[in-house]
Amino acid sequence: MRKASLLLTLAFVAAPVGAKAVYLDCAFPSKDGAVRNFAVAFDEDAQTMSYTTPTGYVNKLPNVVFNPNEVIGSESSSSSGILTVSQWQISRVTGAAIRTTTMSVPRHPQINPGEPFTDNGTCSPVKAEVRKF
Repeated sequence: MRKASLLLTLAFVAAPVGAKAVYLDCAFPSKDGAVRNFAVAFDEDAQTMSYTTPTGYVNKLPNVVFNPNEVIGSESSSSSGILTVSQWQISRVTGAAIRTTTMSVPRHPQINPGEPFTDNGTCSPVKAEVRKF
């Protein structure tokens, strides 16, 4: 009896089965009507997200948060003393995507490079191609 209840408990508490990578096509329309498409990939087991910009630039975000209804990732870069932080929020339920970019000048906090910029878009799943290896 103890063995059966232990097996039943393990069945409900067992580690999650290895999730496959999820691929999305995310479209962000601009005010002028142009649409920028980003190819996005998630690896929930590794807690990472990567994306490819319309110009072919690829970036990988570590330490992505996977909630039941939303995936949140952020990245930062610094160039010429300007710190740029971008946060991605993608709904797992509706596919709505929000990308917010904020700039700051850490050495001169009195300088305001502008208000945060927010992109709103939608993401839809893309079927992964079958690979030979």
